[in-house]
Amino acid sequence: EFIDELLRVDPIPCVQPGHLKLKDYAEAARELSEKVDSSLSSSPTITELELLHSEVSSSPISLTKYEILSNKLSSAKMLAETARFYLADTKPPGVELDALFKLKSEILELQVQLPETEGILYLLKKSELARDKCNKVLSGSITLENVEELLREFNSISINIPELNILRQYHVDTLSWLSRFYNLMVDVREGKDQRKLIT
Repeated sequence: EFIDELLRVDPIPCVQPGHLKLKDYAEAARELSEKVDSSLSSSPTITELELLHSEVSSSPISLTKYEILSNKLSSAKMLAETARFYLADTKPPGVELDALFKLKSEILELQVQLPETEGILYLLKKSELARDKCNKVLSGSITLENVEELLREFNSISINIPELNILRQYHVDTLSWLSRFYNLMVDVREGKDQRKLIT
C-alpha cells in the first residue's frame, strides 16, 4: 500500500530511474502476492511452501502475507514431525487414539499435503475397526476364543485403544486363572493334602 502511494506521485526527472525500478519491484511484489494467495487457498506440499517462502524472503519489497506463509510452513513442518513420530511409535502403550484424531483434524484444517497423511488415516481406520470389534465383544458374551481371535487380528496395532487394553487384561487374567485351576486339578488327582491346596 505504501509503495502504491509512492508510485502515484509524479517523480521529478532526477529520481525517474529509481521510480521505474520501484515500479518494477511493485509489479513483481503484486505477482508474488497473488502467488502466495493462490498457495494459501490450495493444498500445497511442504516443498512448495518452502520454495515460495524463500522467494518471498528474498523479495526487496516486504509482503504483509509473509507472516501468514511463515506460520503455515512452520505448522506444516510441526504436523509432519508429529505424524512421523506417531507412525514410528510401535512400542506399548502406543499413541493415544484421541491424539491421532486431533492430528488428523489439524492436518485437514491446515490444508497442506503431507506424505504422512495416508499413514495416519490408515492407522485411524484400523484403530476405529479395532475399537468397534472390541465393543461388540465387550457388549456380548465374552469367551476366551473370541478374545484371542480379536487379539490375533489386532496384535500389531500401535495405538492405545482402551477397549483393546481391557480385552488384553481379560486375556492375561483368564490365562492366569486357568493355569492355577489346571495346577489345582493336577494336585487333586495326585491326592495332595487338601488343606495345602486351599491355602
